[in-house]
Amino acid sequence: MGAVGRAGTICPIVRNSQRQPIAEAGPRHGHYGINGRGYAYELVPGEAPRFSVAGRWILTQHDLYLAHLTRRPRQAEVVEPIPTAALLLSFVLADFGIPGENAPRIPAFRWGS
Repeated sequence: MGAVGRAGTICPIVRNSQRQPIAEAGPRHGHYGINGRGYAYELVPGEAPRFSVAGRWILTQHDLYLAHLTRRPRQAEVVEPIPTAALLLSFVLADFGIPGENAPRIPAFRWGS
C-alpha cells in the first residue's frame, strides 16, 4: 500500500513486491474509481450516508455487479471473481476515503505574470 498525488488529492495505490502499481483509486463525486492492469471498477455507496461514510458499498464494472461490502462487520459478498488488490483497496476507501477529497479547491491567481 502507498499513495500518490493526483489533481490535488492523495490517492491510495497497491504495489506488488517489485514496487509496480497493481491498483490505484481516485475520487469522483462520492464514488471511487479503482483501476488496475486489465480492469476498471467503480466503488459506489450502497446507502446514503447519514453523518459520515456509508456503511454499505457496491463494487461494479460497467453494469456488472461484482461485490457488496459492509464496513461493520467488515465483510464482502463477492459475486464475480475480482483481484485481491482491488478488494483490499475497496475496504481502505470504504473505511477512510481519500484525505482532502471534500476540501474546497480554490484556483491560484497570479497577477502580473
